[in-house]
Amino acid sequence: MKFRLILFVVPILTMALLSSCGVPMSETERLRAENDSLRNVQIEMEEELNFYFRMMTDVTENLDKIKAMDGLLSPKNSDTELNSDITERLQENLDQVNVLVQANNEKIEQLNSRLSNSLVKSEELQYLVEKLTNETRLRETLIEDYRRQLSDRENLIAMQRSALSVSRDSNMLLAKQKNMADMRLAEATDLFYTAWYVFGTTKELKAQGIIAPNGSASKSLLKGNFNKEYFVKADTRKLYKIPLYSKHAKLLTTHPADSYVLERENGIYTLWITNPQSFWSISNYLVIDID
Repeated sequence: MKFRLILFVVPILTMALLSSCGVPMSETERLRAENDSLRNVQIEMEEELNFYFRMMTDVTENLDKIKAMDGLLSPKNSDTELNSDITERLQENLDQVNVLVQANNEKIEQLNSRLSNSLVKSEELQYLVEKLTNETRLRETLIEDYRRQLSDRENLIAMQRSALSVSRDSNMLLAKQKNMADMRLAEATDLFYTAWYVFGTTKELKAQGIIAPNGSASKSLLKGNFNKEYFVKADTRKLYKIPLYSKHAKLLTTHPADSYVLERENGIYTLWITNPQSFWSISNYLVIDID
């Protein structure tokens, strides 16, 4: 590196001062004074140069660290899946790089301040400082761009979560409505296929109000407030056989004749429903007199 130095002629000032005081100075003393002054200037310049090189080395090392993290900063280089863990990791990386950039800005500011009042005047040194300044500013601009990308990513995540939340709530509501509809359908279906049957003597049936006490079975069947608890509840899809345990059996309610069979075995009747759909098509109540 070539340097153009501006030196203050300390020896001349020293000699002028001594002469003005009337003190004669030998050649040896004059040379010694010049040598001491030059040595002091050299020490000061070495210290200043060491400061410049130390600061520029620190800035360069920070830039190398920043470059090494380039692939870890851009949201575009991250996984396409939008999740908070990736976003947090990107934010941490950007914060680490930002610390290095800020440290560089402080060191460059110190360099420029020192250079403006320096004994060392070097175009090459000034060029190196400007180059480091421009590169640091470029990295700072990239970080700001990455932060904007990260902000867009966070907004997208928030929108996605909101949409998922709305979708989840909607799905839960639909599932709840479907469950309620299924329950109602099941209840309606069970009710549709529900039947009630009873068998007993005329006296027993009249006692329960199934046959009016003063009426005939054909005209006063299931009129008024009969005892529904006396009936057996059944599912028509599963009811095919009703043992009557009696030697006599007569259906009082109306059912298609071709939909059932009264079978007698060992003198005891059993009702077989051969066509449930037809059998219960007229009434879902079955009353059998076993007198």
